[in-house]
Amino acid sequence: MVLRTSGGGSGGSGATASTNGAFGRHEFEVFLGRTPLVGLERLTLALPPGLRAPLRLHSFVLLDVGSECWLYDFLPEAPTAPGTAAGLLSGRAVRGQARRRRLAGRAPKQLPVGAALRSVARLVRCDALAVADAFTEAWGTELTLATRNCRHHTDALIAALLAAEQAGGR
Repeated sequence: MVLRTSGGGSGGSGATASTNGAFGRHEFEVFLGRTPLVGLERLTLALPPGLRAPLRLHSFVLLDVGSECWLYDFLPEAPTAPGTAAGLLSGRAVRGQARRRRLAGRAPKQLPVGAALRSVARLVRCDALAVADAFTEAWGTELTLATRNCRHHTDALIAALLAAEQAGGR
């Protein structure tokens, strides 16, 4: 399992996160995001707005802490390689990577090209970053189109975050 962390862009304004001094935790806004598959971003933007939504096939979770955001997703290690497409379309598993990327500033200013977001929840009782990081570490690397893809990853991550929030912590 590989946890990839990379820095994001710069900029952004206005912090909306509130901290809970007793626990050192933040208020997190959880978003479900969709974006075109890697390599198809520019093609999607060339289409009229009404035709873009069906091409937003890649799914991700965005945790907004106010001054920065963290994006969690799961995709093939070589998403644009012909062998990856051939393997996935033939029903085989390929090696995937669960990623965590820091985006400086506020969403949606630092989102991937062509992305769309939907707010899912506001978390105040759990350390969402710790929950998401532990989930990402445990996710594994096998990726298949039918049973273990980016949508399965985002659905399971959101479920883990909501369960931690309901339990009042990690």
